[in-house]
Amino acid sequence: MLLIVASLQTVGKQSASLEPKNLSQDTNFIQDNVLIPTRSGVEISAIIVRKESISLPLPAILFYTTYDQGAGDANFGKRSADRDYVGIVAYTRGIKTDLRHYQPYENEATDIYDIIDWISKQPWCDGRVGMFGGSYTGFAQWSAAKNPHPALKTIVPQVAVMPGFDTPMENNVQMTLGFYWPHNSIYKKEPVRQSLPFEWFDEGIAFGAMDSLAGYKSPIFQKWLAHPAYDHYWQSMVPTPEEYANLHIPVLTTTGYYDGSQIGALQYFKRHHQYHKDANHYLVIGPYDHWGGQRRPAPNLMGYEIDSVAQVDMMELAYQWFDYVLKERPKPILLKNKVNYQVMGTNKWRHSATLQAMNNDTLTLYLDRFNLVETKPEKPQF
Repeated sequence: MLLIVASLQTVGKQSASLEPKNLSQDTNFIQDNVLIPTRSGVEISAIIVRKESISLPLPAILFYTTYDQGAGDANFGKRSADRDYVGIVAYTRGIKTDLRHYQPYENEATDIYDIIDWISKQPWCDGRVGMFGGSYTGFAQWSAAKNPHPALKTIVPQVAVMPGFDTPMENNVQMTLGFYWPHNSIYKKEPVRQSLPFEWFDEGIAFGAMDSLAGYKSPIFQKWLAHPAYDHYWQSMVPTPEEYANLHIPVLTTTGYYDGSQIGALQYFKRHHQYHKDANHYLVIGPYDHWGGQRRPAPNLMGYEIDSVAQVDMMELAYQWFDYVLKERPKPILLKNKVNYQVMGTNKWRHSATLQAMNNDTLTLYLDRFNLVETKPEKPQF
């Protein structure tokens, strides 16, 4: 177990602003390569960050990730420690330990339960845990919500993917992401040449043999291809209707109009409200891509200058939410209703009780060969 003392940055007073905060001139204890036991017998690697000046138990914020990005991962724990929480970064089973145990999406429900159970029993934790993070980390929170540990008090799933629903396929249409993602992010092999999808197309080989062009057989890619429809394998990874109905903790979802995982993020929101009529679940959506919906958005998105009010630091919003739920601070001022959306070009946020209430009109269009028309064609064509 490695003990590191890291110095931090300078701080200002807390405010309701969604600008990122400056940090205090305090020091953190960072414990790296901590091994957390699970019922499966497979230990989970974790980083624990605590502020040196605080000896009392604190709420803990868990960032659970499938990516090993090196020493910088500790920053996810430092951000929590800087705000007087205990910060934990925990890795998916097999990451930073033995990759033979790695099974993406399949073990989060039980592993995260065991991780939270362990965290809640540590002397530095007051028995309360929150979770945040985006993409795979967003999904992991929904998997943990299938059978939430009593110590889990809130989740902030940002740009959350929904396995089998929006990745590695969408509407049962496979994406090359299913091969590229494990190749680059998990196995960390030499980058795939950009011409590979074109070589696959030109050679006319089966989609399932695409990995052969990289010289090996990808176990993750092959397993996913064995489930080409949104079947029980995928559905079992996220809450059932009964589990949504029993999810009573507060939830904050963030996503963007240009987020590739938007359909998954919104599906979680829709289903939670569908099966739990009084779900304490808020949504923030604006002109953000996959990164902007979980971090601080860039001022210019693909040529569109984002309105100034839309330049919201989603990380700061997450911590204001934690302060609201775990420290009885005021609710973030942006959250004026369950659905909070930025209308592009108006420099204004609007707020609705439901997704349906966002619009005041509907338009039905029909495809007439090459055009969308308001009158249904007499003869279907394509």
